[in-house]
Amino acid sequence: MTETIELALKALEAQLNQPLETALEACARCGICAEACHYYRAEPRVEHIPAHRAEQLRSVYRYEHDFLSRMFPVWTRAEKLDETTLANLTEIAFSQCTLCRRCTVNCPLGVDTPLMMRAIRAMATAAGTAPEILVMLADAAIEKGNDPSFYKEMFLEQIADMEKQLREITGDENAGIPVEKQGAKILYVPLAGAHTILPPAVVFNAAKEDWTLSIFEASNYGVFLADVNRARQVAKRIVDEANRLGVKEIVISECGHAYACYRWDVPNWFAGRFDFKVRSLIEVLAEYIAEGKIKVDPTGIPESVTYHDSCNLARNGGLLEEPRYVLKNIVGDFREMTPNKAGALSLRRRRRDRCARRICRTKNRRRQTQGGPNQKHRCAGGRCCVRELPPADRRPERALQLERPCYRTDGSGRPRDAAAQTPARGGGGASFRRGTGWNSKDLGRV
Repeated sequence: MTETIELALKALEAQLNQPLETALEACARCGICAEACHYYRAEPRVEHIPAHRAEQLRSVYRYEHDFLSRMFPVWTRAEKLDETTLANLTEIAFSQCTLCRRCTVNCPLGVDTPLMMRAIRAMATAAGTAPEILVMLADAAIEKGNDPSFYKEMFLEQIADMEKQLREITGDENAGIPVEKQGAKILYVPLAGAHTILPPAVVFNAAKEDWTLSIFEASNYGVFLADVNRARQVAKRIVDEANRLGVKEIVISECGHAYACYRWDVPNWFAGRFDFKVRSLIEVLAEYIAEGKIKVDPTGIPESVTYHDSCNLARNGGLLEEPRYVLKNIVGDFREMTPNKAGALSLRRRRRDRCARRICRTKNRRRQTQGGPNQKHRCAGGRCCVRELPPADRRPERALQLERPCYRTDGSGRPRDAAAQTPARGGGGASFRRGTGWNSKDLGRV
């Protein structure tokens, strides 16, 4: 056994707990999950069936934990883990599954396939076969937390330039983007880029909010890697910053996985040190509109608009009505799609592959037939669909409309446009048929 395989198996053993073992043992191979998967819907192949993906891990698990499988692996379709099998598992977990949980929601037994995919990602990360770009991004984020002074001066210079733009947009010479403001109510954590700093700053200033900007980004690539140690270190930066500044609330920008991480996981990782409320930016926007803290123009977007749910905000986070409330207040013709939940590709190596393009085209055909020309995303990953739009809709100005709802505030007495974005990964409850056209033997049932 090579060191790589040994590390992968140790990671699998470390992941094994009651929920994972239940998922590994409970599958009935009924195939209902097939039509719930956006990969299978886009390209109906056996390898895109969630149960088939999970079966690849089950075969390794059986070989390691079942005596009969060790003696007669052909009988039980068990498989000893080797480099080829590990490479195949890595490809499945990182490139053929977005962890959207559509399969789990539609499974009669509630089999948690994403949990198994996370276990594979943890194995791949431990063995060194995970996507290098994700490992580099996670490690870079950790280093930024260890020594913020390395980039802080440049960051503050960029914020100063954004403040000039902010004043031009709002017409308010006192408008600003506070950084490291002690005792602020809200710590706003953006993504990397002015597009997630400047628009919310317009809204916060119009609402007269007591806020401060985080010097770190919301993205947590340790979560993508299923590496809890790295994920904790990345999250610790913001937890320490929030504690140091004494804020009451952390508001997460447009990143579904970041919202899920800080809303559900981080409070458990830092029990006793995490006394903050966590909300998504979209919740704050809905609150501002409902309480009249900002005034919006219901005719700001005259075209018909539909909404593309993010799985981490909607299915996994419960944010269903807030984005619709915001959109209904800023557009004149809001239309629901059926189904209306996302299956966004998020940050994946295969974003440009054939199956990914088919997924996006499927969504855009649905948008064109049900929702009209404009589609609003609550997640950064959903914007990959813009690349598959017809040429007329792919122009830069049109893409901007597709990606960013337009909020109008009147902090200076006259309407101003401010693009506001919000986040993360996709998924949604799709209809499904029982007849999927594949044989249960294809799943490698025992």
